[in-house]
Amino acid sequence: MVADESLNKIIRAMVDSNVVKIQIELYNEIKRNGPARILRAALWRFGLLSHMIRSLRGKAYVANLIPCIVIIAHRSEDTVIETLSQSLPLIFRVLGPFMTDKDVKNLLRAFFENISSPQAAFCRAAANMILTTCINCRKPQFFLNYVMDYTLDIITSGRNADDHSSTVIGVFGCLRVILPYICKPSEPQNSETQQIDNLLHIYELCLYYTKWHSDHNVINAALETLAQLLKMPSKPLVSVLLSSKDITQSRIMSNQNACLPSLGHMSISSASTAHGGNSDSILNLHEPDIPEITPNAEWIADTETTLKRVILKSRSSVRAT
Repeated sequence: MVADESLNKIIRAMVDSNVVKIQIELYNEIKRNGPARILRAALWRFGLLSHMIRSLRGKAYVANLIPCIVIIAHRSEDTVIETLSQSLPLIFRVLGPFMTDKDVKNLLRAFFENISSPQAAFCRAAANMILTTCINCRKPQFFLNYVMDYTLDIITSGRNADDHSSTVIGVFGCLRVILPYICKPSEPQNSETQQIDNLLHIYELCLYYTKWHSDHNVINAALETLAQLLKMPSKPLVSVLLSSKDITQSRIMSNQNACLPSLGHMSISSASTAHGGNSDSILNLHEPDIPEITPNAEWIADTETTLKRVILKSRSSVRAT
Protein backbone atom coordinates (compact mmCIF):
# COMPACT_ATOMS: atom_id res chain seq x y z
CA MET A 1 0.00 0.00 0.00
CA VAL A 2 2.78 2.44 0.91
CA ALA A 3 4.69 1.64 -2.28
CA ASP A 4 1.58 2.09 -4.43
CA GLU A 5 0.76 5.42 -2.81
CA SER A 6 4.33 6.63 -3.23
CA LEU A 7 4.27 5.66 -6.91
CA ASN A 8 1.00 7.51 -7.39
CA LYS A 9 2.46 10.65 -5.81
CA ILE A 10 5.53 10.50 -8.06
CA ILE A 11 3.38 10.09 -11.17
CA ARG A 12 1.09 12.97 -10.18
CA ALA A 13 4.09 15.22 -9.60
CA MET A 14 5.76 14.40 -12.93
CA VAL A 15 2.82 13.81 -15.24
CA ASP A 16 2.61 17.39 -16.52
CA SER A 17 6.26 17.71 -17.47
CA ASN A 18 7.55 14.15 -18.01
CA VAL A 19 4.55 12.07 -19.06
CA VAL A 20 6.45 10.53 -21.99
CA LYS A 21 9.21 9.32 -19.69
CA ILE A 22 6.65 7.86 -17.27
CA GLN A 23 4.90 6.03 -20.11
CA ILE A 24 8.20 4.59 -21.36
CA GLU A 25 9.15 3.38 -17.87
CA LEU A 26 5.75 1.75 -17.41
CA TYR A 27 6.05 0.11 -20.83
CA ASN A 28 9.51 -1.22 -19.94
CA GLU A 29 8.04 -2.79 -16.81
CA ILE A 30 5.27 -4.38 -18.86
CA LYS A 31 7.84 -5.71 -21.31
CA ARG A 32 9.91 -7.11 -18.44
CA ASN A 33 6.89 -9.24 -17.45
CA GLY A 34 8.10 -9.56 -13.88
CA PRO A 35 6.33 -10.41 -10.61
CA ALA A 36 2.55 -10.23 -10.63
CA ARG A 37 2.24 -7.26 -8.27
CA ILE A 38 4.70 -5.09 -10.22
CA LEU A 39 3.22 -6.06 -13.57
CA ARG A 40 -0.32 -5.29 -12.41
CA ALA A 41 0.74 -1.86 -11.15
CA ALA A 42 2.46 -1.08 -14.46
CA LEU A 43 -0.46 -2.28 -16.58
CA TRP A 44 -3.09 -0.32 -14.70
CA ARG A 45 -1.09 2.92 -14.57
CA PHE A 46 -0.12 2.64 -18.22
CA GLY A 47 -3.81 2.27 -19.02
CA LEU A 48 -4.68 5.36 -16.98
CA LEU A 49 -2.03 7.41 -18.81
CA SER A 50 -2.63 5.97 -22.28
CA HIS A 51 -4.99 8.81 -23.23
CA MET A 52 -1.93 11.09 -23.17
CA ILE A 53 -0.06 9.09 -25.83
CA ARG A 54 0.59 11.26 -28.87
CA SER A 55 -0.87 10.02 -32.14
CA LEU A 56 2.57 10.13 -33.75
CA ARG A 57 3.73 7.46 -31.30
CA GLY A 58 0.66 5.25 -31.73
CA LYS A 59 2.11 2.83 -34.30
CA ALA A 60 5.36 2.47 -32.38
CA TYR A 61 3.53 1.65 -29.15
CA VAL A 62 1.29 -0.89 -30.91
CA ALA A 63 4.23 -2.62 -32.60
CA ASN A 64 6.02 -3.03 -29.27
CA LEU A 65 3.07 -3.51 -26.90
CA ILE A 66 1.04 -6.17 -28.74
CA PRO A 67 3.72 -8.92 -28.37
CA CYS A 68 3.94 -8.10 -24.65
CA ILE A 69 0.17 -8.42 -24.21
CA VAL A 70 0.19 -11.77 -26.04
CA ILE A 71 2.85 -13.09 -23.64
CA ILE A 72 1.06 -11.74 -20.55
CA ALA A 73 -2.20 -13.37 -21.70
CA HIS A 74 -0.54 -16.78 -21.22
CA ARG A 75 0.31 -16.18 -17.55
CA SER A 76 -1.34 -18.40 -14.97
CA GLU A 77 -2.13 -15.80 -12.26
CA ASP A 78 -5.80 -14.86 -12.33
CA THR A 79 -5.06 -11.44 -10.78
CA VAL A 80 -2.73 -10.57 -13.67
CA ILE A 81 -5.30 -11.65 -16.27
CA GLU A 82 -8.06 -9.64 -14.55
CA THR A 83 -5.87 -6.53 -14.41
CA LEU A 84 -5.00 -6.98 -18.09
CA SER A 85 -8.72 -7.25 -18.86
CA GLN A 86 -9.43 -4.02 -16.95
CA SER A 87 -6.51 -2.14 -18.54
CA LEU A 88 -7.09 -3.07 -22.18
CA PRO A 89 -10.21 -0.87 -22.68
CA LEU A 90 -8.19 2.16 -21.57
CA ILE A 91 -5.22 1.23 -23.76
CA PHE A 92 -7.08 0.18 -26.90
CA ARG A 93 -9.38 3.18 -26.79
CA VAL A 94 -6.30 5.13 -27.87
CA LEU A 95 -4.11 2.55 -29.62
CA GLY A 96 -6.85 0.38 -31.16
CA PRO A 97 -7.11 2.36 -34.43
CA PHE A 98 -3.39 1.82 -35.01
CA MET A 99 -3.66 -1.99 -34.88
CA THR A 100 -3.37 -3.92 -38.13
CA ASP A 101 -5.53 -6.95 -38.93
CA LYS A 102 -2.55 -9.16 -38.10
CA ASP A 103 -2.21 -7.53 -34.67
CA VAL A 104 -5.89 -8.11 -33.93
CA LYS A 105 -5.73 -11.76 -34.98
CA ASN A 106 -2.62 -12.36 -32.86
CA LEU A 107 -4.39 -10.93 -29.83
CA LEU A 108 -7.57 -12.91 -30.45
CA ARG A 109 -5.62 -16.16 -30.80
CA ALA A 110 -3.98 -15.54 -27.44
CA PHE A 111 -7.30 -14.73 -25.76
CA PHE A 112 -9.10 -17.70 -27.36
CA GLU A 113 -6.82 -20.08 -25.45
CA ASN A 114 -8.42 -19.01 -22.15
CA ILE A 115 -11.99 -19.50 -23.39
CA SER A 116 -11.89 -23.19 -22.43
CA SER A 117 -10.29 -22.63 -19.03
CA PRO A 118 -12.02 -24.38 -16.10
CA GLN A 119 -11.45 -21.20 -14.06
CA ALA A 120 -14.35 -18.77 -14.41
CA ALA A 121 -12.10 -15.73 -13.95
CA PHE A 122 -10.02 -16.68 -17.00
CA CYS A 123 -13.08 -17.30 -19.18
CA ARG A 124 -14.70 -14.03 -18.12
CA ALA A 125 -11.51 -12.03 -18.68
CA ALA A 126 -10.91 -13.68 -22.07
CA ALA A 127 -14.43 -12.79 -23.25
CA ASN A 128 -14.03 -9.17 -22.14
CA MET A 129 -10.60 -8.85 -23.78
CA ILE A 130 -11.91 -10.34 -27.03
CA LEU A 131 -14.76 -7.82 -27.05
CA THR A 132 -12.42 -4.93 -26.22
CA THR A 133 -10.05 -5.89 -29.03
CA CYS A 134 -12.85 -6.14 -31.60
CA ILE A 135 -14.77 -2.96 -30.84
CA ASN A 136 -11.65 -0.79 -30.69
CA CYS A 137 -10.00 -1.96 -33.92
CA ARG A 138 -10.60 -0.52 -37.38
CA LYS A 139 -13.03 -3.26 -38.46
CA PRO A 140 -15.22 -3.99 -35.43
CA GLN A 141 -18.08 -5.80 -37.21
CA PHE A 142 -15.71 -7.89 -39.31
CA PHE A 143 -13.83 -9.16 -36.27
CA LEU A 144 -16.97 -9.64 -34.17
CA ASN A 145 -18.25 -11.94 -36.90
CA TYR A 146 -14.82 -13.58 -37.04
CA VAL A 147 -15.06 -14.31 -33.31
CA MET A 148 -18.59 -15.65 -33.69
CA ASP A 149 -17.48 -17.99 -36.50
CA TYR A 150 -14.46 -19.17 -34.52
CA THR A 151 -16.35 -19.86 -31.29
CA LEU A 152 -19.10 -21.74 -33.13
CA ASP A 153 -16.40 -23.80 -34.81
CA ILE A 154 -14.86 -24.61 -31.41
CA ILE A 155 -18.12 -25.87 -29.99
CA THR A 156 -19.16 -27.90 -33.06
CA SER A 157 -15.82 -29.35 -34.16
CA GLY A 158 -15.15 -31.26 -30.94
CA ARG A 159 -12.03 -29.36 -29.87
CA ASN A 160 -11.06 -29.72 -26.21
CA ALA A 161 -13.28 -32.80 -25.97
CA ASP A 162 -11.58 -33.82 -22.72
CA ASP A 163 -13.21 -30.89 -20.92
CA HIS A 164 -16.22 -30.20 -23.08
CA SER A 165 -18.31 -28.57 -20.35
CA SER A 166 -15.70 -25.86 -19.72
CA THR A 167 -15.44 -25.24 -23.45
CA VAL A 168 -19.21 -24.89 -23.84
CA ILE A 169 -19.49 -22.55 -20.84
CA GLY A 170 -16.59 -20.43 -22.12
CA VAL A 171 -18.01 -20.20 -25.63
CA PHE A 172 -21.47 -19.23 -24.37
CA GLY A 173 -19.87 -16.62 -22.10
CA CYS A 174 -17.99 -15.11 -25.02
CA LEU A 175 -21.05 -15.12 -27.29
CA ARG A 176 -23.17 -13.53 -24.57
CA VAL A 177 -20.69 -10.65 -24.29
CA ILE A 178 -20.37 -9.93 -28.02
CA LEU A 179 -24.03 -10.38 -29.02
CA PRO A 180 -25.13 -6.81 -28.06
CA TYR A 181 -22.48 -5.41 -30.43
CA ILE A 182 -23.33 -7.61 -33.40
CA CYS A 183 -25.72 -6.43 -36.08
CA LYS A 184 -26.19 -2.88 -34.85
CA PRO A 185 -28.82 -1.05 -36.90
CA SER A 186 -26.46 1.88 -37.56
CA GLU A 187 -23.81 -0.30 -39.20
CA PRO A 188 -24.44 -1.86 -42.63
CA GLN A 189 -23.78 -5.56 -43.07
CA ASN A 190 -22.20 -7.05 -46.18
CA SER A 191 -22.84 -10.64 -45.14
CA GLU A 192 -26.24 -10.42 -43.46
CA THR A 193 -27.31 -13.88 -44.60
CA GLN A 194 -24.25 -15.53 -43.07
CA GLN A 195 -24.69 -13.56 -39.87
CA ILE A 196 -28.35 -14.53 -39.53
CA ASP A 197 -27.36 -18.15 -40.10
CA ASN A 198 -24.80 -17.87 -37.28
CA LEU A 199 -27.37 -16.28 -34.96
CA LEU A 200 -29.78 -19.12 -35.70
CA HIS A 201 -26.92 -21.52 -35.01
CA ILE A 202 -26.47 -19.90 -31.59
CA TYR A 203 -30.23 -20.05 -30.97
CA GLU A 204 -30.29 -23.76 -31.74
CA LEU A 205 -27.21 -24.45 -29.60
CA CYS A 206 -28.86 -22.72 -26.64
CA LEU A 207 -31.98 -24.85 -26.99
CA TYR A 208 -29.91 -27.99 -27.52
CA TYR A 209 -27.80 -27.64 -24.39
CA THR A 210 -30.77 -26.50 -22.30
CA LYS A 211 -32.60 -29.71 -23.19
CA TRP A 212 -29.83 -32.30 -23.29
CA HIS A 213 -27.01 -31.39 -20.93
CA SER A 214 -26.91 -32.56 -17.32
CA ASP A 215 -24.50 -29.90 -15.96
CA HIS A 216 -26.51 -27.03 -14.47
CA ASN A 217 -23.65 -24.61 -15.20
CA VAL A 218 -23.90 -25.40 -18.92
CA ILE A 219 -27.69 -25.04 -18.81
CA ASN A 220 -27.42 -21.66 -17.04
CA ALA A 221 -24.84 -20.46 -19.59
CA ALA A 222 -27.11 -21.54 -22.46
CA LEU A 223 -30.17 -19.83 -20.95
CA GLU A 224 -28.26 -16.59 -20.29
CA THR A 225 -26.97 -16.56 -23.86
CA LEU A 226 -30.47 -17.24 -25.21
CA ALA A 227 -31.85 -14.38 -23.11
CA GLN A 228 -29.19 -12.03 -24.48
CA LEU A 229 -29.85 -13.16 -28.05
CA LEU A 230 -33.58 -12.47 -27.71
CA LYS A 231 -33.14 -9.24 -25.75
CA MET A 232 -32.45 -7.03 -28.77
CA PRO A 233 -32.67 -9.26 -31.87
CA SER A 234 -32.29 -7.87 -35.37
CA LYS A 235 -35.40 -7.61 -37.54
CA PRO A 236 -34.26 -10.31 -40.00
CA LEU A 237 -33.66 -12.71 -37.10
CA VAL A 238 -37.10 -12.00 -35.63
CA SER A 239 -38.67 -12.57 -39.03
CA VAL A 240 -36.99 -15.97 -39.35
CA LEU A 241 -37.87 -17.04 -35.80
CA LEU A 242 -41.53 -16.08 -36.20
CA SER A 243 -41.88 -17.80 -39.54
CA SER A 244 -43.05 -21.41 -39.64
CA LYS A 245 -41.14 -22.17 -42.85
CA ASP A 246 -37.73 -20.44 -42.62
CA ILE A 247 -36.09 -22.94 -40.23
CA THR A 248 -36.13 -26.05 -42.39
CA GLN A 249 -33.24 -28.06 -40.96
CA SER A 250 -30.98 -28.33 -37.95
CA ARG A 251 -27.70 -26.44 -38.16
CA ILE A 252 -25.99 -28.50 -35.49
CA MET A 253 -27.11 -31.96 -36.62
CA SER A 254 -26.06 -31.68 -40.25
CA ASN A 255 -22.43 -32.39 -39.35
CA GLN A 256 -22.21 -36.06 -38.38
CA ASN A 257 -18.86 -35.47 -36.66
CA ALA A 258 -20.19 -32.72 -34.41
CA CYS A 259 -19.42 -33.02 -30.71
CA LEU A 260 -22.76 -31.82 -29.36
CA PRO A 261 -22.70 -32.77 -26.58
CA SER A 262 -20.88 -36.03 -25.97
CA LEU A 263 -23.36 -38.68 -24.83
CA GLY A 264 -21.60 -38.93 -21.51
CA HIS A 265 -22.78 -35.39 -20.77
CA MET A 266 -26.42 -35.95 -21.64
CA SER A 267 -29.05 -35.53 -18.98
CA ILE A 268 -30.28 -38.93 -17.83
CA SER A 269 -33.86 -37.70 -17.67
CA SER A 270 -33.63 -36.23 -21.18
CA ALA A 271 -32.07 -39.41 -22.55
CA SER A 272 -34.74 -41.52 -20.86
CA THR A 273 -37.48 -39.35 -22.33
CA ALA A 274 -35.91 -39.55 -25.78
CA HIS A 275 -35.93 -43.37 -25.60
CA GLY A 276 -39.44 -43.75 -24.29
CA GLY A 277 -38.51 -44.00 -20.61
CA ASN A 278 -36.55 -47.26 -21.07
CA SER A 279 -33.58 -47.08 -18.68
CA ASP A 280 -31.82 -49.98 -20.46
CA SER A 281 -31.57 -47.94 -23.64
CA ILE A 282 -29.55 -45.28 -21.78
CA LEU A 283 -26.81 -47.79 -21.15
CA ASN A 284 -26.67 -48.76 -24.83
CA LEU A 285 -26.47 -45.30 -26.41
CA HIS A 286 -23.14 -46.07 -28.06
CA GLU A 287 -24.38 -49.23 -29.81
CA PRO A 288 -24.64 -48.93 -33.62
CA ASP A 289 -28.27 -50.08 -33.76
CA ILE A 290 -29.45 -46.90 -32.05
CA PRO A 291 -30.82 -44.67 -34.85
CA GLU A 292 -29.26 -41.25 -35.41
CA ILE A 293 -31.35 -38.14 -34.88
CA THR A 294 -32.51 -37.06 -38.31
CA PRO A 295 -31.41 -33.58 -39.42
CA ASN A 296 -34.68 -31.69 -39.10
CA ALA A 297 -36.07 -28.90 -36.97
CA GLU A 298 -38.85 -30.81 -35.20
CA TRP A 299 -36.89 -31.19 -31.96
CA ILE A 300 -36.52 -27.40 -31.72
CA ALA A 301 -40.27 -26.97 -31.21
CA ASP A 302 -40.23 -29.77 -28.64
CA THR A 303 -37.36 -28.05 -26.82
CA GLU A 304 -39.18 -24.72 -26.81
CA THR A 305 -42.18 -26.42 -25.19
CA THR A 306 -39.94 -28.03 -22.58
CA LEU A 307 -38.28 -24.67 -21.93
CA LYS A 308 -41.64 -23.03 -21.29
CA ARG A 309 -42.55 -25.77 -18.82
CA VAL A 310 -39.27 -25.28 -16.95
CA ILE A 311 -39.87 -21.53 -16.69
CA LEU A 312 -43.46 -21.99 -15.47
CA LYS A 313 -42.34 -24.59 -12.92
CA SER A 314 -39.60 -22.28 -11.60
CA ARG A 315 -42.08 -19.40 -11.28
CA SER A 316 -44.54 -21.56 -9.35
CA SER A 317 -41.81 -22.76 -6.98
CA VAL A 318 -40.75 -19.16 -6.33
CA ARG A 319 -44.34 -18.17 -5.52
CA ALA A 320 -44.68 -21.15 -3.20
CA THR A 321 -41.62 -20.07 -1.20
